Parts: sequence; structure tokens; C-alpha cells
Amino acid sequence: MAEANKAYAKFRQRLDDFVAFFAPDNIARIGAWASHASHPQPFEAALLSERGISVVSMRQGAHQFRAVLNDLWIAIPDWPEP
Repeated sequence: MAEANKAYAKFRQRLDDFVAFFAPDNIARIGAWASHASHPQPFEAALLSERGISVVSMRQGAHQFRAVLNDLWIAIPDWPEP
């Protein structure tokens, strides 16, 4: 059980980091950094709402990455205590 507790705590931390990466303030920070005049490969990064669906978009010219974020910020349950 102790190993399961440690593994879940590690998983939980990684999941928290993943969710934090897509937080609105971090996407805005990435957008500011990516569009800076000194950036060697500038690109656009934005958090959009399309028909009520949260989408992160990163684009450089014809290349684009988009990810649907709906329900990403749901509560993550804690590991049950014995």
C-alpha cells in the first residue's frame, strides 16, 4: 500500500503540472514570450472559446497545434486514507 501511495502522489503531481501548463495565465505568458520581437521563431499562443469550448491554440504560419481543454480543471481526487 505504501508503494501505491507514493505512485499516486507522483501521478497526482504530474497531473497537477500538466493542468497548470494549460492555465490561462501560463498560456498568456507563453503568448507574450512567443510573440516577442527578439524571439528567433515567433508564434502565436492563445486560449480561445469556440462555441463554449475552451481551446488552446499555438500557431506559426500554416503550422498549428490545437487542444480542447473542456473539463481539464475538474477536481482531482486525493488518494483515500486507510
